[in-house]
Amino acid sequence: MTQDAEVGISSAAEWHARQESGPLSPAEKQALQRWLASSEEHARDYARVAKMLERMDLALAVTRLTSATPARVPQRRGRRRAISFGALAASLLIAVVLGPDVITHIRADEATATGEVRLVALPDGSSMRLNTASAAIIRYTPSERTIELLEGEADFRITPDAVRPFVVEAAGGRTRALGTEFIVRRRKDGATITVLEHTVSIEYSGAAPRANDNAVHPIAIAMAHEGEQVSYSPGTGLTAANTVDRESVGAWRRGWLTFENRPLGEVVTELNRYYRGHIHLSSSTLSNVRVTCAIPLDGPADVARTLENTLGLKSLRLTSRLVFLYEPSR
Repeated sequence: MTQDAEVGISSAAEWHARQESGPLSPAEKQALQRWLASSEEHARDYARVAKMLERMDLALAVTRLTSATPARVPQRRGRRRAISFGALAASLLIAVVLGPDVITHIRADEATATGEVRLVALPDGSSMRLNTASAAIIRYTPSERTIELLEGEADFRITPDAVRPFVVEAAGGRTRALGTEFIVRRRKDGATITVLEHTVSIEYSGAAPRANDNAVHPIAIAMAHEGEQVSYSPGTGLTAANTVDRESVGAWRRGWLTFENRPLGEVVTELNRYYRGHIHLSSSTLSNVRVTCAIPLDGPADVARTLENTLGLKSLRLTSRLVFLYEPSR
């Protein structure tokens, strides 16, 4: 996130905190309206913070932050008001530094929590199915339909429109729909695109855009057809299309994860995306064990017990959220 974006989100959070503390004075109301009117981004950030407050139960977190010492902030006209919803702005400011995922979800128009998969109807009749812990911004204009995938993974089923192309932006790349359905998964420094039906065009400039970066980056272009997958990152560039099992890649849309002869470490890493906790393997030897399995997404925590029984493993459970799997001594 750019510095300007952080400032905008923080200012929006501060205004919400002021409103939660009590009615705004006439002067404060005018100041808020001036701030909102001064930039489209200000209005968008203000709406996103409001939406985030509806989506997440931040009240508990704020209560914990403020239970020891109620915060007080100076107000105009010499008044000091107790902020009962106190450190909302402060907690969001802390999140800018310590919790980028929280800020990402505030920026998003649509987002999912860990373990949640949700279908989003888009304004043109297309649909976006967000996988676990995903977030996206929706930007529709008269000339283009754009989705910016901020994190996570999404399946897109597109309604054709000859006038307005459908584009998904992620980590410096742009995927343009030339068919009806594809999946984009954003990774740490790149993305993977899997085509489920027809064709897409992918453009990649080599890196995600940064603030004040005016350099011209060469653009690589690739085509991917039904049943093919393309990835990109700064380290690999834009890879050539390779054939994949599209039903396996898209199994999460039907509530399953499927693996065929994959390392157990890879399976557990994928499971942890859906689990509000962490499953940990004790050794690299165990991580390299090859497995074939189909796992329902409605109970990833139960899968640890299934792996124990199937592979003859033992577990150490520290609370219900932390599970260590290890091989018993022979």
